[in-house]
Amino acid sequence: MNRQRVKPNKVALAREAARPSAGASMRATRATLLAGAWLIGLAVVATGGYAVAIHRRPAPLVALPAQLDRLDRPVAELVRRQVAHAQAQPRDSNRHVTLGLVYEANGVWPEAADAFETVVELDRDEPLARYHLAIALRHCGEPEAALTILRALAAEHKDRAAFHHRLGEGLLESGLAAEAAAAFRIAIDRAPSSPEGYVGLADALLCSAEYASAASLATRAVELDGSYKRAHYALGLAQRGLGLSVEAEEQLGNGLGARKRYMRDAWSDRLPEYMVGWTSLIQRGLDCLNAGKTAEAIAAFQRAVALQPDDAQAMNNLAFAYQLNQQPDRAREVLLRAERANPDHFATQINLATLDLDARQFDAALLRAERAVGMASDRAEAHFVRGRALMPLNRIEEALAAFKQAAGLDARKVEVYLDMGDACGLLNRWAEALQHFETAVPRLPDHWGLRVRLGRVYMKLNRLDQAEAALQVAQALAPHEPQVIKLAEQLAEQRKR
Repeated sequence: MNRQRVKPNKVALAREAARPSAGASMRATRATLLAGAWLIGLAVVATGGYAVAIHRRPAPLVALPAQLDRLDRPVAELVRRQVAHAQAQPRDSNRHVTLGLVYEANGVWPEAADAFETVVELDRDEPLARYHLAIALRHCGEPEAALTILRALAAEHKDRAAFHHRLGEGLLESGLAAEAAAAFRIAIDRAPSSPEGYVGLADALLCSAEYASAASLATRAVELDGSYKRAHYALGLAQRGLGLSVEAEEQLGNGLGARKRYMRDAWSDRLPEYMVGWTSLIQRGLDCLNAGKTAEAIAAFQRAVALQPDDAQAMNNLAFAYQLNQQPDRAREVLLRAERANPDHFATQINLATLDLDARQFDAALLRAERAVGMASDRAEAHFVRGRALMPLNRIEEALAAFKQAAGLDARKVEVYLDMGDACGLLNRWAEALQHFETAVPRLPDHWGLRVRLGRVYMKLNRLDQAEAALQVAQALAPHEPQVIKLAEQLAEQRKR
């Protein structure tokens, strides 16, 4: 099982695995083409009649990975159990499927390819065996073999959106954008409510500078799933191509950390239950956060922390998930453990400072924010949190300087413009406050609080018609908000003077 992979042989295997199943009447013919199948021949017996002589290849070998000791302990233990399970009945294809999924879930790709190859040999009519073999081959650095299988699967199973989508992604990675676009169009037709197909087609059209069409597709993907970062990133690239620089910066910022996502299939849905390695658990947690599944993210990060108790990244991820789940005390507990394990991790200081701000512990927040600036002065987040800690301490000039430094390091963080405007207002710098708020408007068109801010600044500048326009937008967005009602009263009073 753990033989060295030789690419030409794998390409030959891929061509064979790519052959479509032929039905019952073709089983004997197909058997001569695929290793591990039944070989049927006719032999004349002594009585003169005919008998069917059935020959079988030996049962497939199932071996432990050669470098089992390098795997995380829970992964190694799970692999041992599943290998023993497959060895007990080596011709049971379902046992090899489970073994392959265990390997796939934990990123053990050569062994995953071996397991799915065995499933192909045992169950020639199961298309998901070939599909997951293609996935494993791509991760083994054999994209041509993977594409050979995916092309055949897409031709054979025109109704399987996941096959066409993954084929499109593989073609796009190989520089075949036009062919990829055709595959993505089929995926969209088969699964019109899945955002992945629209994003894939948008990426393909970006390659040929078809920015308007790409923007339309990416917008549709965002409408289907606003949490899908890759949809925002594709939209940002399209908007940048259209010359919409402000809108593009906002979408590109929303797409930071974007990861490719594939359409689901029945076997992929089983992967989370086998994710027991640290890396796979971290990835599982991040995927759950992106999908809004906070409780599942917490469970995954907890398991990752249990595997590596001193890892600051895992603990910060867990703390962030606790914050999203409205559990600040649990978040603080985890972050304090992270600080003890690694006092020089700047993200820990930023996250603790944020918790201190929420708890109105402003001096403690400033202390941690200044530590973060000392550790990572080139990171906008550190200066931004420092500015927010300075504001309630009435150190407004220093806060404004911190916000400006944050904006200079990362102009995509729209919140910093709101805070700069607020700071300028407290310093009675109304013209400068207006500049910052107006910068934020294209990025936050539906933010009623920003419209209230604009209305107040326009009133200070005695630009009452513009204040009225800002108020009308705020009323359309949030008519019952107390601040919106108060702005209307203040504007009516000022008009009477």
